[in-house]
Amino acid sequence: MVHILPYFACAAGIALAYGWEKGSGFRGVSIVAVVIYAGVQIATPVHLAFVVNGYRQEFVPLITYLKSEMRADDLVCGSAELGFGLGFYNKQLIDDVWVGHWSGKRPTLLVLDRWYYDEVMRTAEQRAIPYKGYFGELLSQFQLVKTLPGYRVYHRERKR
Repeated sequence: MVHILPYFACAAGIALAYGWEKGSGFRGVSIVAVVIYAGVQIATPVHLAFVVNGYRQEFVPLITYLKSEMRADDLVCGSAELGFGLGFYNKQLIDDVWVGHWSGKRPTLLVLDRWYYDEVMRTAEQRAIPYKGYFGELLSQFQLVKTLPGYRVYHRERKR
């Protein structure tokens, strides 16, 4: 999709120039088309930045909470988006939707997001992957410590 956008912009520019050169009736259509196109191009990022504002309302509070709670011996399991706030090369961060079933890693903090982990877990539970009741059994080892918009943070007892 990204690679075709310049060609689309060129085709739109050619069509608008052709309409402009065609005469006064087409000039009005060309102006309206440019205004609509510019309006959509401006409205989309403005809507995402000020109306939806998911980054500031959902992601930043989660990262702030995790940074305040993490200790040096903690292992955080959550979706890869956590790398934007905690660092992609952070050794304390893993993206393992099976939460150690196959990798053997035992995270102390588990971050479930509504977009990825919740959906994968719900689908896997319906299909009994890796086995029936796995995620219920898994979550019984954790305690819910924080609920944020779009996220739930669970904590497993740390080794002393």
